[in-house]
Amino acid sequence: ILRNNVSLFVSKKKKIKRICSEGLIILKGLFISSTYIFLCYFVAPNEEKNLPKFNMHHTAASTVTYVDSDIVKNFGFMPQDILGRSVFDFYHPEDMPLLKEVYEAALSQCQIAGAVYRSKPYRFAVQNGGFATIETDWSCFFNPWSRKLEIVIGMHNILKGPSNPDVFGVCKEKEINSVSEEILKKGDIVREEILRLLNHLIF
Repeated sequence: ILRNNVSLFVSKKKKIKRICSEGLIILKGLFISSTYIFLCYFVAPNEEKNLPKFNMHHTAASTVTYVDSDIVKNFGFMPQDILGRSVFDFYHPEDMPLLKEVYEAALSQCQIAGAVYRSKPYRFAVQNGGFATIETDWSCFFNPWSRKLEIVIGMHNILKGPSNPDVFGVCKEKEINSVSEEILKKGDIVREEILRLLNHLIF
């Protein structure tokens, strides 16, 4: 891991073969090519940002099915760290009541093809245990035959970075650990309410 704007190397392995004049394969080589990943945040905690938007998809069951590669520099996660998990694993428990309102409004207003709903700011987890503040343009795809929700699409925009700007840093202690047990329980209840909303909506 490097500093000064460069935080991570992503390597691609490329196999090559050299064929001798007799037509036999005599060498298999391994070449490593590296791509720079630039940090979105520099040295200031809770840095206010206005970065290009990136998107994420999740199902009515909340399973993340797609993320932009920009998830790496924005949140410090590799795509495989998020794909297949519940999107609720990354929301701050204190923001769950707000997110319920967001989903209700998005599902109500996005039933027309091409409609988009912009949410109020809320917090999304980063790899080092902190949270970034984001706002999201939501859109939805409804199955025309079952008349139920298939995919929720979120186009995210980061408004404020995490308290620790090094999103690739080691997670020593998660900010969520300071949340009271009461708020965690309330967050779980609201989570189930949102899931019921997502899975039983018929437009």
